[in-house]
Amino acid sequence: MKTQFFICLVFSLAFNHHASLQSISDNNNYRAAKYSFMVDFSKYKQAMPEMYMLPESSFSFAYYVQYGKDTLIELLQPGSEIKYFSGWINTLDYNKRVSTFVSYTDQTRSYVMLKDSLPYNIDESRGTTTSLCHDVELNSRCDSLTFLLHSTNVEYKMFFNDTIANLRSKNLFYPDIKYLPSKIIRMSRSPVTFNLEDILYGKPAVDSLLYLFSYTGYEKFNVDDVDPADLKMITEFVESLECIEDK
Repeated sequence: MKTQFFICLVFSLAFNHHASLQSISDNNNYRAAKYSFMVDFSKYKQAMPEMYMLPESSFSFAYYVQYGKDTLIELLQPGSEIKYFSGWINTLDYNKRVSTFVSYTDQTRSYVMLKDSLPYNIDESRGTTTSLCHDVELNSRCDSLTFLLHSTNVEYKMFFNDTIANLRSKNLFYPDIKYLPSKIIRMSRSPVTFNLEDILYGKPAVDSLLYLFSYTGYEKFNVDDVDPADLKMITEFVESLECIEDK
């Protein structure tokens, strides 16, 4: 179980993020965007012996699901090289201002559930955008921009292929970013590029996607049962990860 926590925390740092016959309103409220990204584990493995079980890198997927007007579901599907950590589901209820995070592991067929309040309003601005299209013709649509996230002072490069309305996701920088990005590049000491792979529209298609992440037959693991010494180890591990991330 400690291994699952460790790998989940590393992914948190990296992640930190078919048309159907439905009405236009339904398509706007029930959509899913699939992004691919590569996680580089090399510097973590070099600095921390605990990460020996990880590959040098992992090609993974993130899904952002707009489920109704006030619910956003984030799904993480790690690469097949990851043997301990199965993935996570993070459900954000903007109406009730509550998040429910569930992390799964195949090895023990168990899951951990954490609930917390949302400390932000999804409709509040959280950064500054700057156009990268200074040389295009007047009235042309800009297809790229820079976004500076105020909370971390990290800069992102955004690229767009179409004027598809953005999903109500903090990781997609809604509402500052009006359209769904086709590519997001985090310009930090540990750069990560997210590429848009696919978009699903309509409740039946979205429900089919969520069914693939049902994880039936898993038993709940109670975090309160973790030995205090293990909790101390996990806390120290988080602090170590943050130090590595800053280098």
